[in-house]
Amino acid sequence: MVNEKDPIDRQPESRLNDNIDKVSSPLIKSKLIKTQKNSTITRNSNTPKNLNNLKNLRSNVTNNFSDLRIYHQNIRGLRNKIDELLSQWVFQTPHILCFTEHHLNKTEIMRTSINNYNLGAYYCRKSMKNGGVGIFTHQSLQYELVNLEEFCIDQIIEVCAIKLYLPTNNICILTVYRAPSGNFLHFLNSLEVILNRIQTRSVSIILCGDININYLDNTGSNKPRLISLLMSYNLSSIVDFPTRVSRTSATAIDNIFINRNIYKLFSIIPIPNGLSDHDAQLLTLSNTLFSNSSSSFVTRRLINEHTIADFKKSLSYEYWADVFNINDDLNAMFNNFLNTYLRIFNNSFPYKKFASTHSSQPWLTIGIKVSCARKRELYLLIRNKDDLELSRYYRKYCKVLSKVIKLAKQRYYKKLISNSKNKIKTSWNIIRSITNTNPEKNPMSTIKIEGKLCNNFQIMTNFINNYFASPLPQMKSSMSTNGHEALKFLSDVFKHPFPNIHMTPVTNKEIKDIIKSLKLKYSYGYDEIPQHILKISLPFILSPLTYMCNKSLSLGVFPTRLKYSEIKPIFKKGDRTDVANYRPISLLTSFSKIFEKVIYNRLQHHLDINKILAHEQHGFRTKLSTDTATHDLINTILSALNNKLVVGGLFCDLTKAFDCVNHEILLAKLEFYGINGLAGKLLKDYLTDRQQRTILNNNTESGVSKWQKVKQGVPQGSILGPLLFLVYINDLPYIINKVSKPVLFADDTSILCCKSNYNELVITLKEILELINVWFSINSLTLNLTKTNCVQFSSKPNLPIDININQGDIQINNTSTLKFLGITIDSTLSWKEHIKYTASKLSSASYAIRILTSVMSLESLLMTYYAYAHSIMSYGIIFWGNSTNSDQIFIIQKRIVRIIMRAGNRDSCRPIFKALNILPFYSQYIFSISVFVVKNMDKFVTNSDIHGMHTRRGLDLHYPTCKLTKVQKGVFYSGIRIFNNLPCRIKSLSEDIKKFKYSLKKFLQVGSFYSLHEYYEWKSRNDCASYR
Repeated sequence: MVNEKDPIDRQPESRLNDNIDKVSSPLIKSKLIKTQKNSTITRNSNTPKNLNNLKNLRSNVTNNFSDLRIYHQNIRGLRNKIDELLSQWVFQTPHILCFTEHHLNKTEIMRTSINNYNLGAYYCRKSMKNGGVGIFTHQSLQYELVNLEEFCIDQIIEVCAIKLYLPTNNICILTVYRAPSGNFLHFLNSLEVILNRIQTRSVSIILCGDININYLDNTGSNKPRLISLLMSYNLSSIVDFPTRVSRTSATAIDNIFINRNIYKLFSIIPIPNGLSDHDAQLLTLSNTLFSNSSSSFVTRRLINEHTIADFKKSLSYEYWADVFNINDDLNAMFNNFLNTYLRIFNNSFPYKKFASTHSSQPWLTIGIKVSCARKRELYLLIRNKDDLELSRYYRKYCKVLSKVIKLAKQRYYKKLISNSKNKIKTSWNIIRSITNTNPEKNPMSTIKIEGKLCNNFQIMTNFINNYFASPLPQMKSSMSTNGHEALKFLSDVFKHPFPNIHMTPVTNKEIKDIIKSLKLKYSYGYDEIPQHILKISLPFILSPLTYMCNKSLSLGVFPTRLKYSEIKPIFKKGDRTDVANYRPISLLTSFSKIFEKVIYNRLQHHLDINKILAHEQHGFRTKLSTDTATHDLINTILSALNNKLVVGGLFCDLTKAFDCVNHEILLAKLEFYGINGLAGKLLKDYLTDRQQRTILNNNTESGVSKWQKVKQGVPQGSILGPLLFLVYINDLPYIINKVSKPVLFADDTSILCCKSNYNELVITLKEILELINVWFSINSLTLNLTKTNCVQFSSKPNLPIDININQGDIQINNTSTLKFLGITIDSTLSWKEHIKYTASKLSSASYAIRILTSVMSLESLLMTYYAYAHSIMSYGIIFWGNSTNSDQIFIIQKRIVRIIMRAGNRDSCRPIFKALNILPFYSQYIFSISVFVVKNMDKFVTNSDIHGMHTRRGLDLHYPTCKLTKVQKGVFYSGIRIFNNLPCRIKSLSEDIKKFKYSLKKFLQVGSFYSLHEYYEWKSRNDCASYR
């Protein structure tokens, strides 16, 4: 039952009517009541003839699922109009949305989210304001961007296009805008070149847009010229009604052009919606789609409190006799276990069909829809009549409606977050939805196969699966047949044998801890059992799982049914049609993770106690991170520059490193490190006969590839895979660390060389490159020489970069900037490029938060700030936060907190930071670097360690000798100075990292320091006060 006292649950229509007495006369009331009763729209001579039949036309043209609907409107600014735009579609929504004059810049349009639509193509003005064109496609359609940006000139011709792949034919849809002052001849010439380029026999063309030529006016020479050009491509105008109507004029300057020979059955209607002074046009092409592009039903498992209770009850009756009665056949006992579990799972959680509402805006109530329709009726009234009082009422109506929509969205998202079990994940999903940054919103729809585009899902999935499962052609020749050659490197490095691994038995407590540690995920592998169901099963399956894991260790067998993984391609960057730009992520079964974690725990323990893993490796290791890797790299460079050495670096790129691990070499290396016997047998069985299939579309058979055997590689997304890769690459740093400083993060391999002169540096770098290339070749890995970079570091800018290093016929690329673990490093360590990049990302976050302020509560906005803006700002801040240009980031941060609190541009931010408990940029820098120092105390020495005396400053960290200002701004020196200036009560907590971080944050929130100078001044003032 609706609570009438709640202003949101009440229909906005009634709320708006409450204000009529305050703003309107009895005459207006009678006009409005008359309009509402008649449900028709009064029209004058300028109103389109078929407007009165709009509802009938809608019902006739939209109920057929085989029809394609294309919507075009000169929107005169898309920002803040999307909600009302979506509310106008009573029946089936359009498939294609074409907008002219969206008035957005590139960042804004990329962040524009329209539910159920993808941004297909766009153009934003480069030098002038407003203008622009854009095309949004329904997410059920397959399309390809047609790049026409080279032809675009602000005001003269602004155009974008997509190629739509349909069952009947392929369509190229263009959206074009020409300003009234745009040079018509230039526009015409450019349009001809564009049409000539895209016209092919297999593609038909549909052109829509605002060309600012009135097709209802037969005078003038521009219209005949345009008709002549378009007719040469069999394109003719189909808009025979005015699209821009006022009290004094009616013109058809917006138009749609199609090939009438191809599309003989079509209809087109005007949609006057009040979003712009241009009416929209809705084109319906009959029998263009074979079937409904979005099903009326969705199928999913019925999982709720009742079915979960039934599931638990059924599991509680199981004694698992068919598991415990088998002794020596792990596969038989696991098959019995899994078959029983799946039988109960499928019976308790059956698949059911649910009606799909396809609500583009779930907060959109009937009342809001009625109010939006009422607003459109009012718009038609004021457009046709010169009534000042009615115009004032219309403006009032619009403002109240806008507030109601914002409040409805706020309450919807707040309820969504509060009812969620994983509030952070839900918040992220909302952010991605509203800001159009959801990676799953742009799924893979076409790929290149042998240079040709393919959009057949069955062919695509099998091609992608084969690509991920097989080595690249150039790698096959370098695949070693055994591990003998690779072991020669190990024998040269390690002179003494390693002890054998001890596989301790599994306990119930260990299995319980493993299952509890699993994340509350709803994703699943091929068996469809999600982790959250596995976690609630714990009390009923603990004993059989412990029994089977122990059998796995004692028999050296890994269950065959856990060797199947589903591959999900994750886009990295570059061309979306190139399969090489996707990373394969393995979706393993939930039970596989338990067995893998048992092996992982024992393997990790063996590697740790025998100190096998190289200290240069920072990836996937406890207490090590991207920060420690970057610190190792930067500190080595600064130390060398401080000692007046010449520094150069090789930054290697490996091709498909995880996927090309040779199993025979890996097993030989594991045996060398003492992982032999049953442990070696178990890992061999884990790697042998693994199978995978690729999934592009979960709900269709065509989107799933065939199963294929994987003969090499370690599964990405698995628990064991990363650790096995670390073992595989472990001996690489040992062969070069005598002449260089390697820094590794999994497969990211960087090598620094510090020499007294330039010639010696070049000679050494060439030797290192030759050596590592041989190592990679013997270990069946491929060094991508074209993507490998060489950098010469210097404390002086404008140093010539001319390191000439070749490998065969390929010269290694010299560069002054490169990406290292997400941080842009330049040759002088000025951090300008990284700050520029971070400022750009933070500005995008600022825009996103600005959008979110209208639909989110303060609590949700703060969560968004930390999840989005803070994560960008704080990443790697310890390295660049003290640089000259870092003020740019602080300025953007202040802009963001003002947006959150809706403060003015000139309002002071210091009280806002304190009210929100957000650390200002420099306070965050102090916090991050202090925490880094405490976590890595083994890298620092105290004053008492140096002179052996217990003085007042004895526990302070000892300063190294610094000759360069750049070194003093580095993490090591700055970290010491900042830590030493902390209050003694906080420094005394450094043994307990949780208490240290809590106290430090409270201190910095109170201080809210705007600069390091403020922070050091605070210390000086308090030191002076303590002596008084």
